[in-house]
Amino acid sequence: GERRGGALVPQPQQILVRRGTHGAFKAAQEIRPAQVRLLDEAAHIAKDFADQPDRALYYMATLLDIDPESSQLRSSLERLYEKQGRWPALVDLWRAQIPTAKASEVSEIRHRIASTLIERLGDHAASLEEIRTLLETSPGNEASLALLERILAAPEAPAPARMGALGLLRG
Repeated sequence: GERRGGALVPQPQQILVRRGTHGAFKAAQEIRPAQVRLLDEAAHIAKDFADQPDRALYYMATLLDIDPESSQLRSSLERLYEKQGRWPALVDLWRAQIPTAKASEVSEIRHRIASTLIERLGDHAASLEEIRTLLETSPGNEASLALLERILAAPEAPAPARMGALGLLRG
């Protein structure tokens, strides 16, 4: 590592190798010098991402691609997406978690997706599909039923989405 402002700052290769996973170690060996410089810059920008959020988002997403198991990095990226109002990117980030999430976490992730699709993106049809999937795995899930009721009651929701919500509520 190197010293910056009196603190020892680890280099990206060291961070990846310290994670101890074979994949991270292999990724660290394959990183080109230009990527190392970018990732090093990303680590510093991420500390103060309010000044350059686009760059921080890019670098953090790149780091997450290299180390997808980093829950700390994922949480930071989620917070920044929320702060910047990058709702489609946040939904994509959550969707990417589903295949590797524990079964107990999948319902919560899908609920967050469905809720964000309604509240932030106004996409009632996509939310309905997410809720439909949720109900297949958790029939009678109260949070899902509440979202269906919101779609049904939303005057701005397209008629097919409202009819779909009604059908699922009756089902």
